[in-house]
Amino acid sequence: MKRDLSTFQDAAKVDAGRAAGHIAGGGAIAMPLSAAALAAKERHSALVAALAKRKRARELALPTNDNEVKLELRQLDEPVCVFGEGPPERRERLRDVLAAALAREDAAEPDETGAIGTSVTDALLAARAAAAQLAGAATTPARAEAVAAELFYTEGTPALRAARLEIAADSLRRAATRLATEQAARAAESGGSAAARATSWGVRAAQRAVAQLVGLQPQHSASPDERPLSALALSKPHAPGGRVTLAVGGWGGTVRLVSLPECEPTQPAFRAHTERIGGLAFHPDAAALLERAATAAIARYDGNGDDAHGDACCGDGAADAAGGEGGDRSCSDLVCLATAGGDGIARLWPARPTQTHSLLTPSDVTASEPTRAVNGRSAEHATPLLELRGHTDRLGRCAFHPAGGHLATTSFDGTWRLWDVRTGVELLLQEGHSRAVYCVAFQPDGALVASAGLDALVRVWDCRSGKCIQAFPGHHRPILSLAASPDGFTFASGSADHTVRLWDCRKRRPLAVLAAHANLVSAVAFGGSSESWPHAGAWLLSASFDGTLRAWDTALQIGGNLKTARAHEARVTDAALSVDDRFAVTCSFDRTWKLWARDDAMQRRPRVHVAL
Repeated sequence: MKRDLSTFQDAAKVDAGRAAGHIAGGGAIAMPLSAAALAAKERHSALVAALAKRKRARELALPTNDNEVKLELRQLDEPVCVFGEGPPERRERLRDVLAAALAREDAAEPDETGAIGTSVTDALLAARAAAAQLAGAATTPARAEAVAAELFYTEGTPALRAARLEIAADSLRRAATRLATEQAARAAESGGSAAARATSWGVRAAQRAVAQLVGLQPQHSASPDERPLSALALSKPHAPGGRVTLAVGGWGGTVRLVSLPECEPTQPAFRAHTERIGGLAFHPDAAALLERAATAAIARYDGNGDDAHGDACCGDGAADAAGGEGGDRSCSDLVCLATAGGDGIARLWPARPTQTHSLLTPSDVTASEPTRAVNGRSAEHATPLLELRGHTDRLGRCAFHPAGGHLATTSFDGTWRLWDVRTGVELLLQEGHSRAVYCVAFQPDGALVASAGLDALVRVWDCRSGKCIQAFPGHHRPILSLAASPDGFTFASGSADHTVRLWDCRKRRPLAVLAAHANLVSAVAFGGSSESWPHAGAWLLSASFDGTLRAWDTALQIGGNLKTARAHEARVTDAALSVDDRFAVTCSFDRTWKLWARDDAMQRRPRVHVAL
């Protein structure tokens, strides 16, 4: 019942009623909180404080140089290094220490003079001033720009100098040949002005290349391994319209060589690595070696020849390019194929890897890792010509220099390396990427090489000087595929951000960004080869983990989709094109490889089959 206080005439009675608790006072009533409510309030306050601390920590500007991080930790009276701590962990510890110190500084009570004590900001300024003094210069924008533009040199070996001189001479010769071929094709057009002739020539050449592409259809599928396939490579044809050899490898470490278009194995599968195959590459002059090896195999198994026939001379040109000193080297002594494995080793193989028996050392093949079966048969081990050791982590893709004397390998140790295939000597250890390097591609002239990896950055290097002449940022996720156009100045990169980007080295900017696939792009390859068309690089092939194969126009309507096909039921791990654009091959997690070709390119030739 409400009581009207105005009815009480005596103030003493009102006071007595309030004292007795019968009358509520005019102020708010404070009700004590329960234990559960108090605990919830404390948790809420702690969460709010933690979020505020994290936000403030994210907003802190920290140095990226590890020495500067150590200096700031020392200035804050913190341990410079903790057991098991690396530079990234040390930088995060500095971030946490600064956030906690700033929080304590905000909550500190001022003393009698109104001062709070030594400010964390003052300590940071002192540390950074000391770092600048140690660096020997003030932290001014002009100085920062000068430091960023500074070029550092390291002393190279005489072998590297000789290799660069060799590459320079070869690249100049190849560039002159390419330009002369292009100028002759342009001059062959008659009528109209020079500009009109050039335009009509380019349009007709691109139209021919696109017509070649439209006819590609799936022609063959095979499952050579019990584990997923990870890499493949196609050799050049020995003659126009001749046979092409396919090398395909997988997670089991085995490699199989197949003749196209017959789709027949040329020899038994061999065990190349104890771990998965990361990359495969044919020597530029491997076609002659493969053709002679196939001829020798037919003669031997038909009873018309012997092993001496298979070791016939391969000719001066093939021997010189594949690592020989002259024409007296046999096919079994010349480099034909390179493999890069998850064991951190790259190996160089002859045209007939299984010609000799006993292969990897006993330590490489243990009882815990038995020889894997390939289609129900044991994969033979083979003896490589050379083993290239030096990387400290598993390898990605590899590529031969167009001249054939050098091999580039990439690795998850953050470097790519250049090797002499004649001696197996490591000529160059190239750093420059902040994360793992996965793919590499040489410009057709051999003057430039591009590398890319998990740092989402494409770097272009001058093989003749060793300088990084261009860096192309733009991808937001790791780059897993890279290709050089036959035109000599365009590179294509495929990334885990589902896009393909075209980079123009002349304009120093991206030429196009293709929203290519619904999953990461695992392979890119240029079509419209300079060996088949006057107009090089007229289209681009891309493969993806979404299981599709797509072709893109790179000449007429740049970025236009020309063809889309469902290549596999699972992720496509690699794809390759023959240099004459007759064949395209894909491999996948579904343990199969597929051949794509026009019907007229599948005219069967005499079988090249070795009894397995």
